[in-house]
Amino acid sequence: MTTIQTITSPSHLSTIISKNAIVIIDFTATWCGPCKAITPIFEALAAKHAKTPNLAFAKCDVDACQEVSRAYSVRAMPTFVVLQRGSEADRVTGANRGALMGAVEKWAAVAGAAGGSGAFGKGYKLGGDPGVVVPPLGGGGGGGVRYVLDGRVIDSLPIGAWARGVLRVVIMFLGLYFTSLFSLDAIPAAENSMFANYGKPREQQKKKPGFGGFGGAGRPGGPPPPPPGPPGSGSGKKLGTVDSIRGSSGCGDGSCG
Repeated sequence: MTTIQTITSPSHLSTIISKNAIVIIDFTATWCGPCKAITPIFEALAAKHAKTPNLAFAKCDVDACQEVSRAYSVRAMPTFVVLQRGSEADRVTGANRGALMGAVEKWAAVAGAAGGSGAFGKGYKLGGDPGVVVPPLGGGGGGGVRYVLDGRVIDSLPIGAWARGVLRVVIMFLGLYFTSLFSLDAIPAAENSMFANYGKPREQQKKKPGFGGFGGAGRPGGPPPPPPGPPGSGSGKKLGTVDSIRGSSGCGDGSCG
């Protein structure tokens, strides 16, 4: 097995990215003298780190695979591009031996420190959600969103994952609808409802205050209202008889009847 993979197409590169946390690409050309001079150094570095987990070395001929070279705006040869989880993280332009060695050692250490958790994972499994979304080449336009299914890059979301997403939306909508419908204060009740976090990863869930529920708990974020004071303490007007209201200053003109 060779230590340097030759990129043949954008989809081939996407497959390499999906299996490795760090990918170092040598953009080269057969007619480029400096490329031929630096190639033995790149090959030696690839052989040295052949057993480093989550790290892959690749070579792209800018004439044979122009779509990939354009995606990463390669305008000089050789150019070495470091991808971290599919996004460009570093770049070395020219046959600069010292810069290339420094960049490779740096990112090999990053890949090695990541261990088994540094890669994207095993992809999509039946009964679960897609394990990885492969970003478009170059981090920009072209290619659209892609997914990995059993190690293969696919262009559309599997029907099972799509159906589960629709079901989550329906459950969340109905839950929030009925929570608001049967509460005295609809908005706070919906915010504090268990359905506000339904289907979200734990790290994205909003923490709710201890009070609240289906009966309208008031808007969270401020201190709880003070307890009412004793009668006559100024905490509110005590209801009385019509005669007492007539005698108050508010009905001095007889407007109360």
